[in-house]
Amino acid sequence: GLARTAGPRRTPRLHRPGAARPAGRLPPYRGEAWSNGTGRVHARPAEHEHRRPRRSPPRHARRVPPLRRRRPARRWRGPMVRLRRDGRGYGVAEMSRQATPVFLHTQEPRATRDTARAPGLLPPQNHDKTLDRRHFIAAGAAIAASAANPAYAAPQLPTKRPAVKDRRFTSPAVERELARVSSQIADPKLRWMFGNCYPNTLDTTVKLTTQNGQPDAFVITGDIPCLWLRDSSAQVKPYLHLAKNAPELRRLFHGLIARQSRCILIDPYANAFMEDSTAKSNLEWSQADETLMKPGVAERKWEIDWLCYPMRLAHGYWRATGDAAPFDATWAEAARASIRTFREQQRKQGPGP
Repeated sequence: GLARTAGPRRTPRLHRPGAARPAGRLPPYRGEAWSNGTGRVHARPAEHEHRRPRRSPPRHARRVPPLRRRRPARRWRGPMVRLRRDGRGYGVAEMSRQATPVFLHTQEPRATRDTARAPGLLPPQNHDKTLDRRHFIAAGAAIAASAANPAYAAPQLPTKRPAVKDRRFTSPAVERELARVSSQIADPKLRWMFGNCYPNTLDTTVKLTTQNGQPDAFVITGDIPCLWLRDSSAQVKPYLHLAKNAPELRRLFHGLIARQSRCILIDPYANAFMEDSTAKSNLEWSQADETLMKPGVAERKWEIDWLCYPMRLAHGYWRATGDAAPFDATWAEAARASIRTFREQQRKQGPGP
């Protein structure tokens, strides 16, 4: 049991600052103490008597693992049949293309639970159980009936991608990856969103040309016809894992790494650049900035990640492909300029360059 005793309100000797611990057995504690019957005495200062002591479980207590629900046995690997409830509370069967086991999770309407049951539903005692052959045939009939009703038909969402002739850059590897991932998404709306978003960078923002016999890729941010070092690096990152076996993607990454290197050499403190390296900025909000705007610079608002993202892109490309073609003398000079800028910004006093 837990025996408790209370003494006078005074600070015990063991808790006084600078008090030495006595040798041998501890003297009687005059604050508050309790024992659990094992010979060990637990004490606390008297000024904390308003707090309840924290009772930890005994050492010999065994932790009981949480209960886990057993999953039903997998007996069917055909298309999934699900029953959902319409506005009247009746079960409506719908077929999914995902090749997974079939389970019916149904609940009858409260008003008809004890009277008439909705057709096609399992009896109450068979809820959340594996679908057998008899109920699967009945569910198939419900699917055929619901297919004839346009209210339960799957919505046909139009694609938002540009026409093939209007796309700025195409990659067979990206199209195959798009089809592979889309086939594993069961939700129609989510599959539609992925199909429009994943190739959007290549469809609308990439301009691949050649400069001095080498690839040159200019990736705009989407709604502004300028290249941001951070944004362009992040926009093409989802295609890195495909570049090893896709020559068109390797050419794209080669051109973008080269373009970012030349931009950094123009001004390592700039974050956005024009497509024409001799043009002035056409961004209205940067016209009145009190800073040195060099030709080819669209915006000059420096942050450390503007130089980190090109490094991250170059390293990720090398790790994914092992290709060292983009890392020429221009890239090495831009990397040294980035490191020099980092060291300049590590100052603790004085103005920067």
